[in-house]
Amino acid sequence: MDSFTIEVGLRRGVLYWWLFCLLSTVAALLGLSGKSTVTLILGMPPLVAALTHYVQQPAPDAVRQRSYFVLNSISVGFGLVLYAMTAAIMPTWNSFLKLFIFTCTVQALIKLAKMNTDSERMWRQMQWLDQIPTFLIARKTAALQLSNPAIRLPAAILAYMALYLFLASAVVWSVNYDFPLSQIPWLRMSGRVYRLRVRSFLFHHLWKRYVDYHVYNPIEDKSRETQKIRLLRLKKRRPFGEIRCQLVVEDLRQCPAYDAISYHWGNGEKTEPILVDGRVMLVSPTVMAVLYHLSSYKEDRYVWIDSICINQLDNEEKGSQISLMRDIYSKASNTVVWLDGVSDTFKARSMLAGLWYECTYGTFDSCFRLLRQYSETHIEAGWMQLINLFANPWFFRVWVIQEVAMASSVVVLASGERLVWDHLSTVAEMIMSRPFNMLLQSGHHLGLEEASVIGLLHVCVMVAFRKDMGSSQLDLLHLLNAVVSFRSTEAVDRVYALLGLLDPADDIHQWLGADYSKSAEQVYTLVAQYYIRNNPNDVLSNAGIGYERNLSIIPSWVPDWTALSMSDTRRQRFTKTRFSAQYNASADSPLEVEFRRGSSDLGSILYIRGHRFDTISHVGPTLTYLDHNRGLPGADDNELRIKTLQQHLGARRLATTFARDPYQTDQSVEEAFWRCLIGDTQFERPAPAELGVYCRLWERFMVSSLDGADAEREGLRDDTNALPSMGQLKAAGLEEEALRGALLWNSARIMACAGRAFAITRNGYMAMVPPGTVPGDAVCLLYGFMTPYVVRLHSVDERGGDPMPEAETEGASLVGEAYVHGVMDGEAMNISANPLMFKIV
Repeated sequence: MDSFTIEVGLRRGVLYWWLFCLLSTVAALLGLSGKSTVTLILGMPPLVAALTHYVQQPAPDAVRQRSYFVLNSISVGFGLVLYAMTAAIMPTWNSFLKLFIFTCTVQALIKLAKMNTDSERMWRQMQWLDQIPTFLIARKTAALQLSNPAIRLPAAILAYMALYLFLASAVVWSVNYDFPLSQIPWLRMSGRVYRLRVRSFLFHHLWKRYVDYHVYNPIEDKSRETQKIRLLRLKKRRPFGEIRCQLVVEDLRQCPAYDAISYHWGNGEKTEPILVDGRVMLVSPTVMAVLYHLSSYKEDRYVWIDSICINQLDNEEKGSQISLMRDIYSKASNTVVWLDGVSDTFKARSMLAGLWYECTYGTFDSCFRLLRQYSETHIEAGWMQLINLFANPWFFRVWVIQEVAMASSVVVLASGERLVWDHLSTVAEMIMSRPFNMLLQSGHHLGLEEASVIGLLHVCVMVAFRKDMGSSQLDLLHLLNAVVSFRSTEAVDRVYALLGLLDPADDIHQWLGADYSKSAEQVYTLVAQYYIRNNPNDVLSNAGIGYERNLSIIPSWVPDWTALSMSDTRRQRFTKTRFSAQYNASADSPLEVEFRRGSSDLGSILYIRGHRFDTISHVGPTLTYLDHNRGLPGADDNELRIKTLQQHLGARRLATTFARDPYQTDQSVEEAFWRCLIGDTQFERPAPAELGVYCRLWERFMVSSLDGADAEREGLRDDTNALPSMGQLKAAGLEEEALRGALLWNSARIMACAGRAFAITRNGYMAMVPPGTVPGDAVCLLYGFMTPYVVRLHSVDERGGDPMPEAETEGASLVGEAYVHGVMDGEAMNISANPLMFKIV
């Protein structure tokens, strides 16, 4: 029996308590005998439970049957206990009648509050409250506001007594059952919040100038050969007492049991005081909440939390401790994930458990029906809360990958409420699986925005790394390309946060460690230089000045991993795994690279052999990224739809005007155009011919909500599309099939053209190039690479765009990777083949 079942049963038990009281009142009004009343009270709730069990139609497996039986048994049993306590306080049926009247009165007051515009804020708060303390306080307040004194007095006595019993039970439970780590933490969350606010106010306005602040003592030996770390000892505290801590230095190989904390730093502002070794240390509000929640009334506890256990002002200590983080998280008893700022956690948890149950014991169809039902009809029953949960900033922090991957056990606390990590990971993998993903594209699902989708994807990434930790196939370059959408406060942390995921025997540890005295430019250049000899495609495909870069002084051939994002096509680079075995633009020519020292101490100049075979003559618009998880833009996305169509049709007109006809591949310009847009591949190469039809269907759907005048005004009229109109497709019953085809095209274009610019070369080739490409840039084959590259030659005469007389070495800046339709299998190796050594800076 899991803790979630117990908690749901207890909450439903409160509803059964009210049902018992209602039945007792009805029996009193009808004048039933005591035996009939007992029969009614004891018989009705089990009948309700049985009907609920029947209506929900659980799967016929024994696991689910037993779970429903336990849940209903807890609910009815707890309701009977509460009813017995109430009957002992109010032994007469007349009192039950007053209780029933009191309940109806309170409900009427709530409805009046809902109708009163001045009380809108109060109603919105009351509507969402599912916490027992707030429920009891609201009943007490409503009882005191009743106008009839004959009803007000017993109602107030009952409300105060219930509140007193609750508070007394909470204190006893806290002391005897280690309440701060219990499975129902919502009992004291409200009181803790207000207590912290008062305490913070007093500190900043009265005590701040008189206190002694904590000063770190250095760890005796910071060398990597030892494993000494600091642990935070949380001393046991009295109810409503302060957090008292002690920092102790322990050998990681012989330290006491501890929990490692994984959380989001936020803005890093430290405003909350705690006592460490008898002195004040300021921590962030998030850290304060975590420590309050994990502290115990019964015993001391040990935790490891990076913002306290590492002296953040000592770069040498910081680097040495980061090198131990793999062992710190792997040897911790639990990795406690703290998700701060999560609202309505119980609804999110209920929805999560329901989806997990269907995913585990149901079928694909039942899972999808449940998902559609809640995402379209019952969005406030937990769907929005669950989706917002995945948009929590914790899921975007790059350090959490290592923290979760290395954990022996993961405990998730969402604003103090416990979630099951297996439930989170299973549901995320279900939603992001290819069948579900394709079905979800058929319509817009409320809440399924880009942030939530990326959060879901990040959970899948963490699960994958957690499974592959025993594998020695991981390398740093692979990890950097896999986590481009994660974030870090410092640019170097994007590298340092991944070192713990590598095999300890990897030779990268011999020359690269967490050294915060080095700049991000130095670290990124070292990594690129190390991997370019063995994985040149993976390095240069993410590099180039043709894309926006955050690090301005980094060499053009070094990727700026801080600038990559999910909505950037470089995430779907042409040399990705499914493409890398299909393109061979340099015809297996050997790689020739050399590094020479530049103006800095690093070898920042890359010499690489290749030849220029063409020049960019026309560059079209950059094609917009469409979030494929939201389907096609609807009527409410009119601006996005018009922008996307203008870019697409502008590229089409550029192709029909300047591309060679017939094309070099003996294809029509129309066929060469759509194949160029998707890199001529969609899980196979060449791409299936029906994608050409899907491209035209996509255009039909995108322009369908615009009338002829709007299309004419925006330049979106395309008389070359010979497919039936949307009205004709709908009349023929082919609208859904056509929509599926359009969505397939939408997914295919994301893989290649979205985020890139369409271009035409002087020789009439069509190409997908970086958006920063300009006419006059050279299209080159770099030997040993699978795709062509656009480079900006330093010898080009900017007035005319023509290259100056060639020398043996050509200075250039890398613009970026390109797809040139018709030369991706080595056809250009013999076009203007004058090998040069490019000096790329």
